[in-house]
Amino acid sequence: MREPLWTSEAISVATNGRTTGSFSVNGISIDSRQQLHGDLFVAIVGNRFDGHGYVETAIKAGAAGAMVHETPPGMSPNDPRLIFVNNTFTALQDLGRAARSRSKAHVVAITGSVGKTGTKEMLRAGFESIGPCHANEGNLNNHIGVPLSLARMPSNTKFAVFELGMNHSGEICALSKLVNPNTAIITRIAPAHMESFSSIEAVADAKAEIFAGLTPKGTAILNADDPLTERLTASVPTHSKTFLFGKNEGANVKLLSKKLFENGSQVSAQISQKPISWELKLTGAHWVQNSLAVVAALHIAGADLPICTRAISQLEPLKGRGIRHRLCGIDVIDESYNASPAAVRAAFKTLALSKPNPGGKRVFVLGDMLELGESAAADHAELAKEFLASRLDRAHGAGPLALKFLEALPPKYRGKWAMNSDELASEVDTLADAGDVILVKGSFSTNMSKIVAALEARQLRAESQTHAV
Repeated sequence: MREPLWTSEAISVATNGRTTGSFSVNGISIDSRQQLHGDLFVAIVGNRFDGHGYVETAIKAGAAGAMVHETPPGMSPNDPRLIFVNNTFTALQDLGRAARSRSKAHVVAITGSVGKTGTKEMLRAGFESIGPCHANEGNLNNHIGVPLSLARMPSNTKFAVFELGMNHSGEICALSKLVNPNTAIITRIAPAHMESFSSIEAVADAKAEIFAGLTPKGTAILNADDPLTERLTASVPTHSKTFLFGKNEGANVKLLSKKLFENGSQVSAQISQKPISWELKLTGAHWVQNSLAVVAALHIAGADLPICTRAISQLEPLKGRGIRHRLCGIDVIDESYNASPAAVRAAFKTLALSKPNPGGKRVFVLGDMLELGESAAADHAELAKEFLASRLDRAHGAGPLALKFLEALPPKYRGKWAMNSDELASEVDTLADAGDVILVKGSFSTNMSKIVAALEARQLRAESQTHAV
């Protein structure tokens, strides 16, 4: 029988809570719409919702109990399934902190302007090949997602990987102290969230907060090819060591060569002067660079590198981050999850590696890159140079900033433009033809995934018509 994740007694001790009942839980949830069987439902209070109003629903949906700081509507204050705390958000942090304290896992924390989630998923795949591994799901990388992910960590976890995100200074410091990593990775510093920062150096300083929670004798893994690495290194605690990855001299994991293909990559490197090579099903130089950081973290954790790199080589492209579809004769590369100038430039290069059918085009669809501050319009226009250098054939855009990109291109490369993704999705039939390759990218809140969804719907319509005939 599987050991429960938490008992109500252990939860009460960790959160200084009180309960009249005794029960155990196998998961932690803050969303009553999710599968809740056997979970603890935590009634978080947000700006637009109060989880206490959903406790009764969560219990009826199968939650074993709920953590609250007031009696939920429709329930008794003596209900044995309730754990009362002073504040549910603080208690969630306390529960995450307790999970970290009881764990003997080797913990890796990851941040950076780009590449966080991909690096996390590669590292998860590597660690899972040699032992129980826990990682935050999806994009649970903020002030709620990180403690929630920690609280979900089983006590027998051998390896754990946590992505840490931020929009403002001070956020990563608090998250790092919760996670208390043995190893901290910064993938790369690039312009992102610039609305909240005065300079790229200020972004670097905010990312360097990840070192605040490093364990004694922990390791900071940094990109040897990043111009800001020297600045980041200065923030590494004296009780920690620095380990570099990249192609530049001084890298502990040094890239020797790479081969980039339409559907993957081959990497040759050396680690501590010993040769090592691996393959990826992930396309682009940015994936190669992130895989160097992954190998560095695996090495520091004492992992069996041949086993782990074989596991990494089987990792498929992620939804919204490079997954490919064949829809109505069009090859669709879905990069719609998020965007920054650095990530868009990498996507140009990925699309350039693709091979359309004879006569086909390489088509790029850009949604606005957000949170770039005063330079946003110029940043979008500047992308035109890289688009042309990548020898792509056509560009479409959604949003007022994407229009700046299109206007900077010579007329023959300009395709459709719409004010938003909904409007552009309505014209999906005109964006690409059979034999083309189309890549879709944009910031998360621009909902560029709607373009991909429209292409999928087009495929379903075509299939239904074929079956009808």
